[in-house]
Amino acid sequence: KMFGGLSFMVNGKLAASANSHGNIMVRCNPDRVDELLTHKGASWPEMRGKPMSKGWIVVDRTGTSSNVEFDAWIKEALDFVH
Repeated sequence: KMFGGLSFMVNGKLAASANSHGNIMVRCNPDRVDELLTHKGASWPEMRGKPMSKGWIVVDRTGTSSNVEFDAWIKEALDFVH
């Protein structure tokens, strides 16, 4: 458990974390953050009320409502941590 949910490590790096509210936080290339924030359900993550550094995106249920959308976010995380 990490970040208040269940986290998934790949090659010793945090790739994604799911919480009990139905959100996922995914690791991503910091250079892609601005573009990824335009996707449905995506927002900038906060930790203890402060914005996190580039390289993370939070996606709510609206952004992962289909398998295609969910898979795209997980692919984003896996591409970065590999």
